[in-house]
Amino acid sequence: MSAAVISMQNSDGNYDETERRILKYVVRKLNIDKAVFLELENSIVTLLDLEKELQWIKTTDRPYLTIEAMVNEITDRKKVNSESVKDLIAL
Repeated sequence: MSAAVISMQNSDGNYDETERRILKYVVRKLNIDKAVFLELENSIVTLLDLEKELQWIKTTDRPYLTIEAMVNEITDRKKVNSESVKDLIAL
């Protein structure tokens, strides 16, 4: 249930204070552990930031091999973050 709640914040690629207040209300009403919510929230914000970084790096004038290495690193970081979210949800 907490995964469905937290995925709402990522629906438009933006996470503002109004969305956060709504999610905190839903978390309280559904008796979701606050620590779980905060961890998921941080993970989603990190994923959003990594996606922005990935899009930016693709627009730079750096050599292809440099960009490729950076894209691979960001992709790996996104994968690790996503796996930790899955592990947290499975608890």
